[in-house]
Amino acid sequence: MSESNTHFKAFKYRLYPTPAQERRLFLVLKVCRNWYNMCVSERTWAYKLEGRNVTKYEQVKQSRLYRKTFAWAAKSVFSQTMQSVAADAVNPAYTSKCCSNCGVMFQDFDLSTRWVDCDCGLALDRNHNAAINILNRALMQNGRDASVNDNVAPLPTP
Repeated sequence: MSESNTHFKAFKYRLYPTPAQERRLFLVLKVCRNWYNMCVSERTWAYKLEGRNVTKYEQVKQSRLYRKTFAWAAKSVFSQTMQSVAADAVNPAYTSKCCSNCGVMFQDFDLSTRWVDCDCGLALDRNHNAAINILNRALMQNGRDASVNDNVAPLPTP
């Protein structure tokens, strides 16, 4: 095989917003930051006080109430933006120690291990493997088919 001569160029652009655009950008950032912090604190307190996990969909429903309560937020940020700010909370425990292809837990695995080689044939960087496991957990958590075994990146039982 011959080597690829493809070259990628990166471009860096500098935006020069008008003062009105700059105020609007900062307002959107302020609303999104406030909404994100409210979502995180709700999840934290729900787990600490009640031992339950709050899903993204529960928080998306609450975004309607947030938009009604803070009318200035409703005028400045699209609802789709608010939905994307309320991220899925996925427990990342054991995601790098578990094969994202077959679900086998790696025994001799510490922070110095950077590459995952499994008997099933999977060979990945540990961070890439963990990212696949986190994605699969999020899909399974939201009732979608992750197209993987049910034992992918299992959580230890408390």
